[in-house]
Amino acid sequence: MKQVISKALAPLTLLEWGAIMVYFYFSGRIVAFLHPTFRPMVLAVGILMILSALVLVVWREDSCCSDHSDCGHSHSSFDEPHAHREALTFGGFCSFLVLLLPIALATQISTDTFGVNLLKNRGALENAQSLPGASARLASLQKKEARSSKAPVAPTPTPQPVYVGVDSEFALPTQNGEPAQNSDSTTGYQNPALIPNKDGAIKVEAIDLIFVAGDASARHDFDGKLVEMIGQYSAPAKGTKGSSFKLVRMFMVCCAADVQPVMLGVRTEQPMNGFAPMDWVKVVGKVQFGSIGDKPAPCIVHAKITHIPAPDEPYVY
Repeated sequence: MKQVISKALAPLTLLEWGAIMVYFYFSGRIVAFLHPTFRPMVLAVGILMILSALVLVVWREDSCCSDHSDCGHSHSSFDEPHAHREALTFGGFCSFLVLLLPIALATQISTDTFGVNLLKNRGALENAQSLPGASARLASLQKKEARSSKAPVAPTPTPQPVYVGVDSEFALPTQNGEPAQNSDSTTGYQNPALIPNKDGAIKVEAIDLIFVAGDASARHDFDGKLVEMIGQYSAPAKGTKGSSFKLVRMFMVCCAADVQPVMLGVRTEQPMNGFAPMDWVKVVGKVQFGSIGDKPAPCIVHAKITHIPAPDEPYVY
């Protein structure tokens, strides 16, 4: 009996880990833990582990050989029996429990969302200089602006109706760093991602505006514009005057371990007594740039706030 259990532990471990990976992928729970780029790898590894477990069960040999004449070594009466060498020990059983139990327990007790405690423990990014990789990107934009300001000034063409004059080299973080495309002359827009919707609002992310706040020319393009974004409601600190709160989005680079809250201020005239901490909301309002300490920071003013269901992708990347 001990030999049977000993032989089953290795494939059982592979089977459990593989099955949990496949479960997380197809149940959708993997969205809460991993960047989209890496999710197919989890599925592939899970399937390979399940197949490896099946291979161990089907092809594992019960002994070193079926015919003593082919073993390549003698089988004297003084040799330790194979059964004794493969017998289950207490230490070996405990080592497998260390592999089996924690991940099984984690699947049951782990939550798929972050709460207010994350804001307290990790703080929040509220200016562009704090964003991962933003300093290098902002420096590159400033160099391009400096070069363009020294270039000869071309004759001014016939003005076109430009509502959002974002430079063709400017790219928001949520556009995956791709430069904006030049528009055609009929619309006057240089960045299709910033075309207002039917309600006249530009759909952006909180991290976009925080990034924009770090660049002077981009601030000019967005200042006073009507925008729409989604996020989670963070109640203001006690003693804060007026109807204001912080809008939070979780920024993920790789996985849940590096998630960092991104936060910007929202001011509104509507009462906020129907909103609980970390509720998902949609905010529509005008962009206004101020500062937090000595760092420029965005704020949404005259905002209209409505409840929304949690999105399929809770993070920005």
